[in-house]
Amino acid sequence: MKKAYKNCQKCGISLQKSSNNRSSSTNDIISKMYCNYCYEKGKSLRAYCTVAEMQAFVRDKRNKLDFPSFLAWFFVERTSKLKHHK
Repeated sequence: MKKAYKNCQKCGISLQKSSNNRSSSTNDIISKMYCNYCYEKGKSLRAYCTVAEMQAFVRDKRNKLDFPSFLAWFFVERTSKLKHHK
């Protein structure tokens, strides 16, 4: 059984706040590891994304959601520690 994560292991977005954030596989099983911004219908949307590129994506996404700057910084810095980037 796959471990259920609290955050997407590619970009760090919360998977618990809303089930709409979770991605699905080809057979519509909800992912326990990735969000819908990173994985959809069994395919990675940012398969060859470097840590720097993902950090830029996260920074942009957090800014659009009007996150306070210190929280946005925290999420951007944490990106490199996620399972996908190890």
